[in-house]
Amino acid sequence: MDVIKLYLILLSFFIGIEHVFSQEKSIQIPLTESKYFNENKGNTVDILSSTDVWSKDGKTDSILWPIDITIPDEKSKSHNIRKKLYVVTRKIHNDSISVEISRRRNPFIDKDVKFIFHADSLKKWRPKTVPSNILEKVKFAFNFIDENTGSHYSLPWEAYFIPFSVGMTYNDARLNEMPLAVKIGFNKMGKFGEDIIHVSKMMTFNKPEFRIYRDGKNPHEDKFDNNIRYKEKYNLHDTVAINGKFMRIDSLDGSFSVLYLTRVRNYVSDQYISSSLKKELSQYFNPSSKYLVLDFWGTWCAPCISAMPKTKLIVEEVKSTASFIGVCFDKKDKFDLAKTILNDKGVNWPQIYVDMNQKTNSIVFELEVSIFPTYIVIDRDGKIIFRDSSQGLARIKDILLN
Repeated sequence: MDVIKLYLILLSFFIGIEHVFSQEKSIQIPLTESKYFNENKGNTVDILSSTDVWSKDGKTDSILWPIDITIPDEKSKSHNIRKKLYVVTRKIHNDSISVEISRRRNPFIDKDVKFIFHADSLKKWRPKTVPSNILEKVKFAFNFIDENTGSHYSLPWEAYFIPFSVGMTYNDARLNEMPLAVKIGFNKMGKFGEDIIHVSKMMTFNKPEFRIYRDGKNPHEDKFDNNIRYKEKYNLHDTVAINGKFMRIDSLDGSFSVLYLTRVRNYVSDQYISSSLKKELSQYFNPSSKYLVLDFWGTWCAPCISAMPKTKLIVEEVKSTASFIGVCFDKKDKFDLAKTILNDKGVNWPQIYVDMNQKTNSIVFELEVSIFPTYIVIDRDGKIIFRDSSQGLARIKDILLN
C-alpha cells in the first residue's frame, strides 16, 4: 500500500512539473501612444453634423459642431454620463480656419484647445495625404463631482479633429468651406518582431480592437485561407498569426500600456458555421453540390456589382460541384433597387436580403462580415473552406474544382 501511495505521489508530482513547464509564459508587448491621426491604422472618422452656422458680410464666419459623448460613471457604476462637447470652426482673416474647443462652452474639460489650419491646404487634404505631423491628438479630462461624497474626479478622453470632409459633401454649401470630422477614442501601438499591433478603444467602456500589420505595412484582411483565420479587426482572446507564430490575445493592463500575448501550440483553426445557420443554408445546396458559395454585397458597393459578370462565369464553370447564393446587406428601402441590379446583370442565383439596421440574428453579423464583397465557401458539414474579400474571387474556381 505504501509503495502504491508513493507511486501516486510521484506520478502527481511529475504530472504537475510537466504541467508547469508546458505552460507558455505571457509575452509582454509595450504599447506607445499614437500621437498623430496618420498613426491610427485602419481607423475611420465620423462626419459631424452642425447645429448653428453664423455668417458675416454674407459669408460663412463660424460653425458650431456638437459631439455626443457617453462615458461610464466609474463611481456609481449605475448609469452612464452623457455630455455634449461643443466644437467651433471659425474663419480667421481670409486664409485660415481654426478648430476651437473652449471651456466657456464646455465647462467640464480642463483646458481650452485651438488649432489653426491654412484654408488652401484643407482643399487638398485627404486621409492619405494629410501631413503626418499636423493632426495631433487632443487629450481631455472630463471633471466631475460625486454628488454623494462631494469628491472630485476626472475621466480621460482623446480625439483627433480633422478639418476636411473625407470625400463627403455636405448638403449645406457653407459647411463645405469649413468641414469637420472627428476620431474619438484611445489608440496605441506595439511591435512584435517585424509586425505592428494597433490597439484602439472608442471610449473607456468599449472593448478594445486590434489590427495587425505584417512588417508594419500590410494589414490583415478578412479571410480564411490555408486553415488560418485572418481578420481585419481582432478582439480579446482571439488567436492571431503574427510574426510567424500563433498567439492568443490575452489581456491589456489597467493603464492600457502593456498587451499580453500567449503562444498557442498545435493551433487548430478549422471553422464551422452554427448548426442553426447550417440548417438555414442547407436548402440552397443543389443535389450534386459539395459546396455553397456565399457572395456578400450591397447596392452601395460598386466593386460588388462590377464583379457580378465574372461571378456568373464562375457559377457556370463550377455548377457541377458548387451552388451560389447572394447575401444583400442594405437598407430595407434599397431591396427593390437590388433586385433591379440583379435583373440587369442577369444574376439568377438565390438571394438573402439582410436589413443593415438589424444588428443581431443575421447571417452578416454571425459570420462577422465587415468587408464587401466577401466570398465564403462552406461544405455540407458547415465547415468554412475559404473566405476572402474581392481578391478571393480569382481563387474560388481553383478551390472548388481542386
